[in-house]
Amino acid sequence: MVAIALADMHDCCGQKETELKRFKGIAGNQNAKGNLIDIDLKGFWTWRNMYEEEREPYVTQAGNMNSTYIKGVIEEEKNIIK
Repeated sequence: MVAIALADMHDCCGQKETELKRFKGIAGNQNAKGNLIDIDLKGFWTWRNMYEEEREPYVTQAGNMNSTYIKGVIEEEKNIIK
């Protein structure tokens, strides 16, 4: 999930804050170059070697994005019920 959040942080630049952000998955618009497993491994080891203080902004941003997503899902659910 961390790798997804990190990728999304870069991908959502220029997007309005009120827009709901969803994971695009492999079939989505991916700009990654190279083997996805190698990219995942590089991201894993980069994250693993970071100090907790270095991780904090990413964890906070991932939490914010998750909260926004959950709020959007709740709103969609309310609209379905209506």
